[in-house]
Amino acid sequence: MSFFDDASLAFLPSGAAGKDGKAYSIKPVPEYGSEEVTNGDFATDSDWIKGNGATISGGKANIIGDGSTYVSITQNSVFTTGKKYRVSVDVVINSGLGLKVQDGATNENIGFATSSGTYVFDFTAGANTSLVIGRRTGGTAFNSSVDNVSVKEVLVDGDFTFSRGSNLSATRISANGLIEKGRENLWLQSTDLGTSPNASSGAATITGGQSGYDGSSNAWELESLSDGFYRRLYQSTTQTGVITFSIYAKAANTSSLLIYNNQNGHRAWFDLSSGSLGALNGAIDSSIEDIGSGWYRCSISLLTSASSEFWICPTNGDNVASCDLGNSILLQDAQLEIGLAATDYIESGATTGKAGLLEDEPRFDYSGGVTCPSLLLEPSRTNLVTESEYYNGSYWGQTLVSITDNATNSPEGLQNASKLIPANGTGGNRSISKNYVSLTGLHTFSVFAKAAEYGYISLRMRNSPNSWAMFDLTNGLVHATETSAQMVSGSPKIEDYGNGWYRCSIVIDPSGSASAGQVYPSYSVGITGNETNNFNGDGVSGIYIYGSQFESGSYPTSYIPNHSGGTITRGDDICNGAGDVNTFNSTEGVLFAEISVDVNELAYKEVSVSDGTSSNRIEIRYIQNKIEFTSRIGGVSEVYGVFVPVSVLNFNKIALRYNGTDFKLYVNGSLVASDTSINTFPANTLNSAQFNSGAGASKFYGKAKQILYFPTALSDADCITLTTI
Repeated sequence: MSFFDDASLAFLPSGAAGKDGKAYSIKPVPEYGSEEVTNGDFATDSDWIKGNGATISGGKANIIGDGSTYVSITQNSVFTTGKKYRVSVDVVINSGLGLKVQDGATNENIGFATSSGTYVFDFTAGANTSLVIGRRTGGTAFNSSVDNVSVKEVLVDGDFTFSRGSNLSATRISANGLIEKGRENLWLQSTDLGTSPNASSGAATITGGQSGYDGSSNAWELESLSDGFYRRLYQSTTQTGVITFSIYAKAANTSSLLIYNNQNGHRAWFDLSSGSLGALNGAIDSSIEDIGSGWYRCSISLLTSASSEFWICPTNGDNVASCDLGNSILLQDAQLEIGLAATDYIESGATTGKAGLLEDEPRFDYSGGVTCPSLLLEPSRTNLVTESEYYNGSYWGQTLVSITDNATNSPEGLQNASKLIPANGTGGNRSISKNYVSLTGLHTFSVFAKAAEYGYISLRMRNSPNSWAMFDLTNGLVHATETSAQMVSGSPKIEDYGNGWYRCSIVIDPSGSASAGQVYPSYSVGITGNETNNFNGDGVSGIYIYGSQFESGSYPTSYIPNHSGGTITRGDDICNGAGDVNTFNSTEGVLFAEISVDVNELAYKEVSVSDGTSSNRIEIRYIQNKIEFTSRIGGVSEVYGVFVPVSVLNFNKIALRYNGTDFKLYVNGSLVASDTSINTFPANTLNSAQFNSGAGASKFYGKAKQILYFPTALSDADCITLTTI
């Protein structure tokens, strides 16, 4: 038989996609009702209520104002209370802070748009039945338009609703085997350099329409209007921490480019004739990349602690700020981003541009070099390391070591990993470290490391009692350990991330410290791997490190990058609500899951089909090293079964079958547990698949390769075939 054909719900990360708060299922195929909006293409100036100056013309609705009033368009009687809708709209943001889409009263409860594009939202209507589209934030002038507004009732929907949070702190392993982050271009109007908030000094002018590096006419010429200093294009930013600014540049009447930050005076010069770096003053690093046809991408990385301006200046030569009348350079595509290296260009407009792994985008993870990904679901975690990739700042204490920034490519694929070099000499402490106090509960300390001239890294506690773990970066092994009450026995772990990179971690118990609540973790370089407290070095050789993390919890979660100077939190992955009453059979069926968890712990991790509560549900759940099944009808527990697999850390194929008389659990090709049932759910009870117990508790944290549901009770033979590895 074809199991896929017989399934009424099929979630396969390898064939699904996810964005905008959705994890898309393969089945059922969504079905939508008729169009609820009249004149959504604005072919005529009718059917919409135009508030405070909104207009309809040219086949679009124009929402333009000076920020003093709320400008909007409204259409009444669009929604019916309690029904689910798919809302879509084409948006153009020429200036301002975006548009919001809402019902008649609740602020932007449908969604919002901060840049031009097509937006799609799913929305369950409350008491307000009108559709409103208006400017998002007052006090700032705005110029926007909308077209192709559509609202259709969702008749069939098998997609999971997904959320994580409002920042770009999550990462995953992408299909190319590299760490993928969320990225954001903070430089507004990054292509239109002649538009505010871009500005030029009074002694410089900028002219568009120049031939660009990409064959377009999107380049700009920045020219000095008189002899003087700092003839510049500039923009202000409130971003602090470790940041990188980059811009494409080409020599015109001068070949020297200066990029300068006015908050700290950090600056870098670039020679646009030879493609070489000039002087670097105060900044972390600079780079120049040959794009061809005389164009270069020039970047500077630095640490800021307050609001600042970036200045882009033609100059008369290296290490000078002077510029003569008529000297000019060509510029295109500016980018300001968090981190130590420039990434692929992202166009911005009146609002920032974003790419990579976005806020509420499910993570389809390719860890371990797999070709088919799994959905990664993790609890909220906070990285207490405030500068997780920059080791030369004030955050890390350095003892008889040196750090080379941006020394090699990291597991991210960018040249933003550092080299840790023990000083020349023998004996004593050679490390970078950080002291923490007032901690409670288990914490996990981790770092990515790669062998260079030396091949070992020690994760070591500098406070008493002595404890450490030495990791072999050539063979990918935990080489040796010394545990104490401060380090959890058996916790040292090394994971292969490809290209010679390993993630090394230990679990720390602050209550076991000689001073309760204090921990003082450090990194030291091993030469033989047999070092404990005394380390040697030659002042040149070392290892590579990247991506430090210190988090509250008993195991390491995915990397949370942090350049902020403060802590940063990745939100809880929440994935629920697939299907409806037509997807599930309350009398008989099979719930199938191919899942694994990251840790063997005393906490339920559940996948269920329910009525949206915990009172009526069937569920598969992990706890410690066990797989269990249970069912509740009307709040009363009906059945229970348990099985101990080889490992809950590996993927297991699990099927839970129910038919009105019994429940059976199949794992990896075998019938492993069963229980009889004397009661059944009332018809049309089950209506939702969840990665929790049905009402939000006991969330499933781990990885899911497949979730299938069959509305009929498959035979024993079919369930065995379905679950066979």
